[in-house]
Amino acid sequence: MADSLAKSDKAAIKTPHDYIVKHKEQQLAANKNKYFRIISLSIILLLMVTGGVFFYRHRFKREVRLSTEKIDEMTKKIEQHDGSRSEELKEIIHMAVNNDSAFIAKYDKFDPDFSKKLLSIAPNLSTIEIKFCLLLKLNFETKEIAQYTNASVRTVEGKKYRTRKKLDIPSNQDINIWINSI
Repeated sequence: MADSLAKSDKAAIKTPHDYIVKHKEQQLAANKNKYFRIISLSIILLLMVTGGVFFYRHRFKREVRLSTEKIDEMTKKIEQHDGSRSEELKEIIHMAVNNDSAFIAKYDKFDPDFSKKLLSIAPNLSTIEIKFCLLLKLNFETKEIAQYTNASVRTVEGKKYRTRKKLDIPSNQDINIWINSI
């Protein structure tokens, strides 16, 4: 009888012990899978962020290179017409590309008659619209104006439309040609 009691005690202890060990092994396996997923997702996220940084860095360098090329192209075009004032004009274009707040004042020193003629045609032009006309006068395209002024192309097109209306430019005439003829 003592043997059967000892066996039953061992069985009574062994069954919960086996259950506890089995349960702990299942928890460890589940935690191992959870940590593996977390580490995998962290690595993937890190790779995506690193790739994004390199992509935007490459894109920024490309935009800077294109801006520099645009400035050089415009400077060469202007040097053909007026070589003596090319350094001053190059500085003005650089200020326009960098969206410098002193751009309008610098351009007014370069060509004081342009703003006066614009304001004589439409005295209700705002400073933003005058700046927009100056950018058009420098032969910037709509996409470039949007890029340099941190606006959308749609916003620039809206400004172009409102400026055209204020200056009474006919819809069949190109606004760039009209502004350059002033």
